[in-house]
Amino acid sequence: MSFEVIGEEATERVDFAIKKIMDSLNEELVCITEGKQNQEVLGIMQNVMQLESSYHTNKRKRKASEAFDDDFNYLYGIVTTATDWYLIMYTPERIYCTKADYHIDLTEDILDDDAKLCQGAK
Repeated sequence: MSFEVIGEEATERVDFAIKKIMDSLNEELVCITEGKQNQEVLGIMQNVMQLESSYHTNKRKRKASEAFDDDFNYLYGIVTTATDWYLIMYTPERIYCTKADYHIDLTEDILDDDAKLCQGAK
């Protein structure tokens, strides 16, 4: 799903977005940015700007008390190069990022056994 982020700092489409509607007032958003090999830092910076713009856009749409209560004052981001994955959590006060990347080796032998690849998928 393509999702456009429009704000004062960043106007750009994220590569993928996952949106979960909790109830009529609350929803969670995960912005996923595809990074270039050996340029993960640029991908992380782009994703943080998109998360920040999404936060401020959503805050302006509704009263802050309706849009974000104290328990859900954050957004999630993922930056990936397909093999390396970085997880981000944005809050207005602070930005959190995994210290190390999650690395997934993509080799042909893992694709030979579809059952192994799909194990745990629902």
